[in-house]
Amino acid sequence: MERGSYLLIETGMTVRGMDGSPLGTVVELVADENADIFRGIVLGRGGLRSGGGLFVPGEHITAVEAETVFTNLDDAAVNRLEAVRSGALEGHGDREAP
Repeated sequence: MERGSYLLIETGMTVRGMDGSPLGTVVELVADENADIFRGIVLGRGGLRSGGGLFVPGEHITAVEAETVFTNLDDAAVNRLEAVRSGALEGHGDREAP
């Protein structure tokens, strides 16, 4: 991540693509804070059923600032991400953002 810290990521923050366009919102932060390992976020989009989203691996998060999470993804790349249910990444060090 170039700017910010994954510890600043909160549920409901706007997620933007590489061109600055909104991609959705943070549904869940996937991290092991005890080991200081950031795995990624679950991205919520309007068309997805409640209780889930798309898993965005941490290597695609470029910055966190001013209530916004920035990625290096475009809309086409987001559409290829793995769909997950909220909490489905248990055992991977996840927690819901505060």
